[in-house]
Amino acid sequence: PLAASTVLVRFRSTGNAPILKQTVYKITASHKFLVVINFLRKELKYKESE
Repeated sequence: PLAASTVLVRFRSTGNAPILKQTVYKITASHKFLVVINFLRKELKYKESE
């Protein structure tokens, strides 16, 4: 079982967004959503302005 402070996040591509190789990720509940956004930008190779 996952610890109470761990959250599973599942990503699905929509529109013309690229498909991620892995769709389910574990993050800690204490992270802000900005961490998730920055992670997605890095994985999808998007610039900060996109």
